[in-house]
Amino acid sequence: MVVLCWILLLYALAFLARALLSWFPIRPDGAAATVAGGLMMVTDPILRPLRRLLRPLRVGAVALDFAPTIVMVVLFYLRARIC
Repeated sequence: MVVLCWILLLYALAFLARALLSWFPIRPDGAAATVAGGLMMVTDPILRPLRRLLRPLRVGAVALDFAPTIVMVVLFYLRARIC
């Protein structure tokens, strides 16, 4: 059970890190690009299907993507219920 709790926490932190990295420009040859690529590889299998269901909300020239937020809320809820 402890292992599952740690996995849920690390996965939620990966989503949080991906959301934070999306706010900054990343050079393709930098270390941040490697980290961002790893985070995308880990988080995309969950985000892609959810993004098909929940399209980003258009607000003028900006699109708000709520899929990562929903996934993080669900992960923290599961962690609170299980751990």
